[in-house]
Amino acid sequence: MKLDHDEYAEASAQRELAEDLSEQGIDIVRRDGVVVLRGHVENEERRDKVASRVSAHFPNAKVQNDITVVRATPPSDAEELR
Repeated sequence: MKLDHDEYAEASAQRELAEDLSEQGIDIVRRDGVVVLRGHVENEERRDKVASRVSAHFPNAKVQNDITVVRATPPSDAEELR
């Protein structure tokens, strides 16, 4: 769904990220005709998917993807509780 009015486009993009991708920690910041994405995701595929979904809501704007990939690794040793 593409909307011309930026506030509606931003709200629609945020709702789509939350409902379809379960991504709630992504900030969408509009500055001088550029849409900047910030936040953290678990892998590059999610990062690209978020950017693609948001770009669809802002077809006439450049999207700058500043989303950071944060990998969660399991602990190497078991924790001992005393």
